[in-house]
Amino acid sequence: MKKTLFILTFIALGVVINQSCKKNSNYNETKNKQLLYHIQSFSTVDGAIDINNDGITNTNILYELTNYSKPNYDLRIISNKEKTYYDMALPLQYIDSNGHTILVDFESHKYSMGFKNEINLLENYKLDSVNKIIRLKKISQNKYNLILRKKLFDFNSSQIVEKDFLINYIINN
Repeated sequence: MKKTLFILTFIALGVVINQSCKKNSNYNETKNKQLLYHIQSFSTVDGAIDINNDGITNTNILYELTNYSKPNYDLRIISNKEKTYYDMALPLQYIDSNGHTILVDFESHKYSMGFKNEINLLENYKLDSVNKIIRLKKISQNKYNLILRKKLFDFNSSQIVEKDFLINYIINN
């Protein structure tokens, strides 16, 4: 009888330990992995523009983004067992006129995309009426490359232009 009780106790203890291990295993499988990237370079592909109304045209858009409150990330990738999410913060140009002065401001606008698997290459993905991903490519675990087609007001030509921009992201964490 004591031997049977000992065997049953041992089996019950084994079942409890097994269930505990399964719970920890499920926790690790559903836990989100997050990677944060920042813009390393942001340039036009086809000619200089003036988007901040300072009278100076640039191909390096980082020089043009005056009055821009930088987000804590430019590209965030969150992945778990079910899905991979790509959150992108892109500058949006706001133009305001108070009679004689034209004020230009840039704000961060976030876009989210979810995919079943991690992407190494994404092409021709429309974010909205102003922004379209021509190509988002994973260069390495630490780098992504984005060609973005974006509509902006160019003060040099005094019109809304649609330009392609090359954006390089580098990991931050």
